[in-house]
Amino acid sequence: MTSLLYEGHADSAQLFQVPYLLAMLPLATDDVLVASVQCRHHRTELVVQRLGDGGCEDVFVSSRLGSVSLQKSVDRFAVISPSEVLVFERHGQTQAARLPLSGVSAAGFDANGDLWLQRERSLYKALTDNITELVRVSRQIAAFTLTAQSCLRGEIDDAGNIDLVLVDQDGEACRFNTGIAVDDLRRQYLDLCLSGDVVHLMLQPRFHTGHQNSVVHRFNLSRAATLPSVDLPAICHLGLRKLKMRPWHDGALLILAEAQDEMALCLLQPHDTTLQVLSSPGIEVLDFCADPDARTVAYLGISMTQPPRARSLTVLQGFGSSLQLVKSYTDSASVFGMIDGQAVLLQRTEQGFNLRSDAGGPTKEIMFYRNEGRRRLSLWIVSADGGWAFRDTPNAVDLSSAKPSPEGEGWVRGNQNKEKAYFIPPHPSLLPQGEGAYVLKSTALRDTPPSRRPLLVFLPGLHKLPTQELQSNFLQEFIVRLLARQQGRLIDACMLQLPGSAGRGRDYRCKPDFYDLDGMAEQICLAIEGLAREGYGPIGLVSASLGTLGLLRALAHIDVETACALINPVYNLAAVVGSALAPEEHPSRLNTGRCEVLVVHGNRDEVTPYRQSLEFTCGPLAARRRLLTIEGEGHIFSSWLSWQRTADEICRFFETTLLPDSKVTEAEQ
Repeated sequence: MTSLLYEGHADSAQLFQVPYLLAMLPLATDDVLVASVQCRHHRTELVVQRLGDGGCEDVFVSSRLGSVSLQKSVDRFAVISPSEVLVFERHGQTQAARLPLSGVSAAGFDANGDLWLQRERSLYKALTDNITELVRVSRQIAAFTLTAQSCLRGEIDDAGNIDLVLVDQDGEACRFNTGIAVDDLRRQYLDLCLSGDVVHLMLQPRFHTGHQNSVVHRFNLSRAATLPSVDLPAICHLGLRKLKMRPWHDGALLILAEAQDEMALCLLQPHDTTLQVLSSPGIEVLDFCADPDARTVAYLGISMTQPPRARSLTVLQGFGSSLQLVKSYTDSASVFGMIDGQAVLLQRTEQGFNLRSDAGGPTKEIMFYRNEGRRRLSLWIVSADGGWAFRDTPNAVDLSSAKPSPEGEGWVRGNQNKEKAYFIPPHPSLLPQGEGAYVLKSTALRDTPPSRRPLLVFLPGLHKLPTQELQSNFLQEFIVRLLARQQGRLIDACMLQLPGSAGRGRDYRCKPDFYDLDGMAEQICLAIEGLAREGYGPIGLVSASLGTLGLLRALAHIDVETACALINPVYNLAAVVGSALAPEEHPSRLNTGRCEVLVVHGNRDEVTPYRQSLEFTCGPLAARRRLLTIEGEGHIFSSWLSWQRTADEICRFFETTLLPDSKVTEAEQ
């Protein structure tokens, strides 16, 4: 049966006609590798392409989707995909090796051209003279890093402490016992960074809830002595975020940290315990790269005082802490790189993206990336009454009389919009009483409420910012594109950003707290009922992963006709923080009222247990709950066939629940 909302597999393939960018690696200023997920020939694939004066050439194509890493040496480059590692000669682009090693978490070439690969607790090495053969170097690896002269690896001894093993170019190894204890690497990342003689060992939670600090331990190799440790500020929003660090001059460290209520690029000197903020105020830093030899740093940031997606790449130059702004590019894509001190980026244009470097060379157009005709979800946001003045925000105004941005993509916080426009007071039903109340506003100007029409609402889950080390959440990107494609058919669609969801910036870090699930549920109820009073209904709710925590507790209290589709849902905090499951947190006890619920769950989910979805759909309200099991898949599906099946089932589910009386024929579509 062909869905009225959706045209099956051929339609799902079109979701990624505009590629979803994953990573970039410059081989030269005019020779760049770009990895993306894109649709070609009615198939959605993971593609690595080489872009330059000669145009665009495919390097790697795979039907298995997932994160990808790009690495280079003087003579070669490597594509580390979810299923294998491919090594290519840079000149001629012939394949030098195919290494059947999956699940690689870290990789790099050393100065000799040897390739190092980490998989779980094992470290492998492929020699440059015999690149096709992998040799296991260690079975106790926790992390490793490469310098021009050595490989430094961290191993956990029998006492649970970190040992550092430094291997020079001749293969000579020197072991240091740091005495630094590691509690549980299943819940923490361990990263190493060697700057001069100082080793920085960062322990950070794999999942941030706003209550755990990351710690940077330091060890001086020349003196075999520890230096004072530094506690980094807790990231005050929930989500997965791998903080990045890179070596700088004289033992200093460049690091991402949440300083001054914003994720910032910071400098940590070897004998200091305080961070020096390098990035500009009002900028949320997403990622950075550095070239110490060229004394250049570039960071990607989003402005907190401009409309959403006001993304820029800023280039700094200088020695030590004396870094000065030299260039800034607006409308930068989420992937960028640096070579010989020159930043290389994809810059947005009206038609798509241009490839640029700050060397001042000619702009090169990227033919494969065009956003013409791309459908976007309209955005509804929840902001604090009074413009967050209690956070000492400059230019804060009462958002009950705020103007939408000229682009219609979001709300300008404060009096930033100088264009002539008229003010729109919010609907009275959207103004709950009480301190710190939230106000729901549409991003579109409308004189009258719309006629009653079904609405699909996406509630984002994880606040997972795009970085090249921890790539953007493909699960949420898929939902956004799927719902955007439904607009203008038989239904409207939008995204609703709530505090505690995927909103960027300090405004989304206030309240409700991650542990205040009732507070999250209350905000969702207010928002959905507000949308209903604006004339929408029935309402279909779509969420995934952590976005389901508050939603599942809100469904029984929403006095609106709703249906709900959940992908790999998180039912309770115990699944995330690793605590014991309390009896009242059992999924079967969740009250979802009269709401019809579809759950799509991979039975090998490594984040939230699949068995909890089995329990949820077998409880006392099982008649209104349906489970679709995706065999062999984890939290982020790797097969496009799994995504196709998910898209088909979700659209058919909403067709039957939101449009049961529709008589539209395929010819009328």
